[in-house]
Amino acid sequence: MSEENRSEENRKLATRWMNEVWNHRNDATLEELLDRRVEGYFEGIGRTDFAGFVAARKVLLDTFPELHVTVEDLVADGDRVVVRWKVDAKHGASGQQAKFRGMTWMTFSGGKIVRGWDAWNQGALLKELGSPAG
Repeated sequence: MSEENRSEENRKLATRWMNEVWNHRNDATLEELLDRRVEGYFEGIGRTDFAGFVAARKVLLDTFPELHVTVEDLVADGDRVVVRWKVDAKHGASGQQAKFRGMTWMTFSGGKIVRGWDAWNQGALLKELGSPAG
């Protein structure tokens, strides 16, 4: 497969990831696209593996049950894809609306995410929600 074709295929997979895993809460897509040996770096958590990512995602979706991700930009270069996104959410406990932005850098191999880095302004979110930690 050419570099251009690989970039386009991984672009499509990253778009599916953002829409299906986050917006549609599709666990089957998570299982399909996330390699079991994934090495991830999740904001506020640090290095994580498959089980750690699944647990962190559950906490985030439980905290923000109406979380919706909008992809604002996406760049693909072979096996690497960077997604710039924004989130609109409602805090489950308080009902307060929340917005935050971030980026996810993914490395694909064989149609699966093998490495991922999430960077977002968690401190601003905490401040917006009135947390003393923000």
